Amino acid sequence: MDERSGDNQDTLIEDLRQVLGFLNFSSGTIDLKTLSALNRLYARAVPTTPFEGLPAWLQIQQWLQDELARLAESHPGFRDAQQAAAVLELVWLNFLPAYLDFHRDLLFHQEPEAIFNGFFLGQAIEAVMTQGGPWSEVERIVPAAIAQLNDFVGHRPVAVLEGRRLEPYAHEWVRPIPIYVSGAGVTAGPYEAIVVRCMRILQETDADVLRSASFDLAMLEELALDPRAYDFDHPVNQRPNYHFGQWDPHRIDNAGNYRRFVVQQVTLDALLARVHEVSDLPSDELLTEAAAVLAGTILMASGISGYGPGAFPSTVSLASLLGPIAAYRDQFYEQLLDRMQGAHLERLLEEQKIRRQPFGGARQHLNTHLAKLRASQLEHVHLARLFARMGNAAAAKEQSDIVPVPAARIVSRIDCLITAGDHYLQIGALDEAAEMSPQVMDLLHRGIQCGAIVDPWNILGFAGNFSRFEGPDSAVHDHRVEDLVQLMEFVFGLQSRIWREAAAAGREDLCARIESQLREAAQWWRQFAAHEVADLEATDPLETVQSAVLVAKALTLWQAGGAAAGDIKFWAPHAELFDSPKAYALVVESLLVRDDFVASMALLVHWLGQADRVGLQKGDDSFSDLARRWMQRFELRLQAGNPPPGLEWSVAHKFFDYLEANADHFWQAPEFRLAKPRGGSRGTSPGPAAAGGEATDFPLSDDFDQSADESSGGMFDAAYEGVVYNDTTDDGIDSDVPEQEAGQSASE
Repeated sequence: MDERSGDNQDTLIEDLRQVLGFLNFSSGTIDLKTLSALNRLYARAVPTTPFEGLPAWLQIQQWLQDELARLAESHPGFRDAQQAAAVLELVWLNFLPAYLDFHRDLLFHQEPEAIFNGFFLGQAIEAVMTQGGPWSEVERIVPAAIAQLNDFVGHRPVAVLEGRRLEPYAHEWVRPIPIYVSGAGVTAGPYEAIVVRCMRILQETDADVLRSASFDLAMLEELALDPRAYDFDHPVNQRPNYHFGQWDPHRIDNAGNYRRFVVQQVTLDALLARVHEVSDLPSDELLTEAAAVLAGTILMASGISGYGPGAFPSTVSLASLLGPIAAYRDQFYEQLLDRMQGAHLERLLEEQKIRRQPFGGARQHLNTHLAKLRASQLEHVHLARLFARMGNAAAAKEQSDIVPVPAARIVSRIDCLITAGDHYLQIGALDEAAEMSPQVMDLLHRGIQCGAIVDPWNILGFAGNFSRFEGPDSAVHDHRVEDLVQLMEFVFGLQSRIWREAAAAGREDLCARIESQLREAAQWWRQFAAHEVADLEATDPLETVQSAVLVAKALTLWQAGGAAAGDIKFWAPHAELFDSPKAYALVVESLLVRDDFVASMALLVHWLGQADRVGLQKGDDSFSDLARRWMQRFELRLQAGNPPPGLEWSVAHKFFDYLEANADHFWQAPEFRLAKPRGGSRGTSPGPAAAGGEATDFPLSDDFDQSADESSGGMFDAAYEGVVYNDTTDDGIDSDVPEQEAGQSASE
């Protein structure tokens, strides 16, 4: 034993033996007596200062090992203590480190001391022992125990798609940190005092208020803390009162009641911040107010969750719940204020006059604190992405580490890798650039699996929306979908550029490697059908692959052709490669990047010669734009000094000569016409150019003759082209108008 074991050694030894007895002789669910013993051991082991000895969870391990060694020598019941020794080793040396590694993305911001309290250790021991022996099978026991322990995911809508059963990913599930267990009490640590007072306030709350809030203290088996960092930018934040907590939708008893309530750590920290920051008021009073607001927020959050899955019919909407929640919230605070007395009551009444609500100081501090945290998160996240795209990885990491949100950290690291890949391409380090792509995809998959990035199945399942509630009108726009689509466009863009540079350099080995990476990423992304959702501007990954293949083949031909690539006839045998303006545009852009003006000129002229077959413009891909860019870049390089050999104005002259020779009718300026000429029509006279066979005639009068050329038809005749009248009346009149017989004139 050490100095933290305290004076009452008998109680310590009794608790240690209780835990060791469970480890050595039990094989199932942990009992409350053992859980209480672990909680008392944890309270003893918590160091008074951060630099005092071992962390509490490791100190408990040492105490248990020392006591087990003594019992094995002195106690007949522990002569065979192999199971206890094996489970101790499994839990502390294998399971707990593996749990931290399993959640290296989701809980990277948490220290082990903040997670492994006495109640959590008890649940970890139970999860390991439930797997059963032999205890030497670490690879079997540890993953199964982690899967059993992780039993909370919060409000997580899951898409329902035909032929596919979807569930949250394994790394999204986490074990909330128990801070109160019915029958075992409140855990020691920074939240002990506020939770103890909060539970006392809830016990004294009027039954009608609790009933209105769907909160029954007798149903509360566990009050736990969500260890995940709260993401203010997540669409679930638009679910009312979600930052206050919720009933765990996956902890339900046989009667259909929720049994575990999970609060958000950010709320507890915000409430305690006022206790520690305000120095001109008694800390005990501030703690009571913080506990009161914690109880009030729990009741507000409970009103959204309901007592169980059947609490609300399908017709109930979120808007209909907010009024009753506000009513019982005010009733709760007013009744609590009525039970208070003394100087504390007088100060709260004065505060209420100023802030216009009971406990206004603590409540408004909570809202202000959360608003500041949200603003800080958004600021640092945007700065992290900005620095990442600028190529400053160190600054991006510094900004993203300030915000303990996995989404910010992972997306920022992806941006840094993509920027690094582009940098390697610029300096010609193709192998290093190719190493970036697998790392990006690995981070992307990790982000999806831990919930930091939106589940791609939700794109098709919810059409880019997020369901806040089970009732009607609860869906909101999920901006993370656009972020993921944009991220995938960046990934495909990087892979395509690497392939393009490898093809231009004649690196067939690298071309094969990056082609495999691109096809694998495109096949994975295409299964989510983001390009099929009308409201999303997502490109079909198959088109991306086809475009990349086209550019790679063209650049391979260009690299192998050498000087011949500048010949107009060079591209003619490869016309099948270019079946659209986009195909030409991609290759021309690649050649311009390399300042190969002769080869790009030859391809532009080839495109112009194929204009009748493929067209000159589609979407953002335009011949005229690229021709103008060719000329602008050509002029810039020529005037910059030290132009490449052979780059002179005669090349531009040749370009214009080729354009004129191959443009056919596109070389002529378009004609402006007000109307088509009508030979012999009234009120017109031949224009001055008519005698020469050029130009056209224009009407000189606004008295247009509508009957001169009846064969031209009316303005709606085109709608009836190909329509055949079928007489079904069988009245002997072959006409669609009964008053007019077939062949009869409409005039006398």
